[in-house]
Amino acid sequence: MVATVDFRGTAPRTRDDIRGLRPYLFQLMGEPFLFARESYGNELTLHFGDEVELPPFRGRRLTEGTYVLTLRASVWVAKSVPLASYVAGDDLAPGPGVVPITVQELETRPPITPGACVVWIEARAFRSIGWPGGIELGIRFSDGSFLEIRPRYDPTDPVHDLADWELFTPYNRYLKAGPGVQWEYSPSDQQPAEGDAASDA
Repeated sequence: MVATVDFRGTAPRTRDDIRGLRPYLFQLMGEPFLFARESYGNELTLHFGDEVELPPFRGRRLTEGTYVLTLRASVWVAKSVPLASYVAGDDLAPGPGVVPITVQELETRPPITPGACVVWIEARAFRSIGWPGGIELGIRFSDGSFLEIRPRYDPTDPVHDLADWELFTPYNRYLKAGPGVQWEYSPSDQQPAEGDAASDA
């Protein structure tokens, strides 16, 4: 069968359909990694594609990627070839060779080489007994680095409405994964600049 997926279209919230999710992820294939940045709430964001300038904010010049991956309610690990190390976005057990790093340090020394392209991306259902699970994401890069993102299980808050991760695209759309093994591809909530009318492609 031959089929196409319209990245400017939408897809309603879907449960237990990882196969249907994959074509929306493939738009990240071949895109270069630009940089990592801390967002609100100490959330790590990864920027891909072309670097675009944002309106000045408090006199600062800011840029972002045409694709932005937010890690939201997830834990992540990266096998970093440029750093020759294993970098984790969650607490590691203390021990020899385990060195804590901050998100700010990841901004200056990201685990992926800037300019390295996405060579493969894969989504999988991730479940555990007594927990609805979520959608795991794996990304391989042309520098040999590998990033794995998994839903975070919090036994104190087993039911929440946060996405495990989100991918914002240049088509004014975003791919939301979770909570649970569900996803949707929807118009993004980009706030218009003051005085501008809201628009959507």
